[in-house]
Amino acid sequence: MASFSFIYPVFSNHLLNKYGIGVEISSIFFVIAMFSYFIMIKFLNKVSRASMKLLITVGLCVNAFSVLLLGPVSFLPQSIFVIIIGLTLLGASGGCITVPGLIDLIYTLKNELNLDENAANDISSCNFLFKILALFNLALNIGEAIGPIAGGAITYYYSFRCIMLFYELIKFSICSHIFVS
Repeated sequence: MASFSFIYPVFSNHLLNKYGIGVEISSIFFVIAMFSYFIMIKFLNKVSRASMKLLITVGLCVNAFSVLLLGPVSFLPQSIFVIIIGLTLLGASGGCITVPGLIDLIYTLKNELNLDENAANDISSCNFLFKILALFNLALNIGEAIGPIAGGAITYYYSFRCIMLFYELIKFSICSHIFVS
């Protein structure tokens, strides 16, 4: 989850500067996000094909809202409890985006390649699907590698609030594009 890796270095500094919470304790906050991500993945493993796009859209919108709870806007209450709610929603929204996204990718590839149910026994078809899934995971992992570097570099020049507001603009523009199309 590239959004997690971008937020980690930026948010750790925010917790330290605003609340005096050090790195040792702030890592517990990220466990909350990962735990809710894990729980959501367990609930979504039987997603119907019809509801996948809706889940991805809802996941993106909840993701955008959850980042607002982390502190970039002044009209929301600023407390540790609100941050915990935001991290929980952030993790759950990641599950709503990743699981249906992977399932939709597999169904799309099966349809585009005209693979039938017996194609699972065909080694060349399985190898091609595995290569596509490997590329999907490669893109996620590149995001995981670039996220902390980009987050740390941007934090050097801009404040947490400015970075998260820009992040929100990107998220809400993606959500609005999905709703329009």
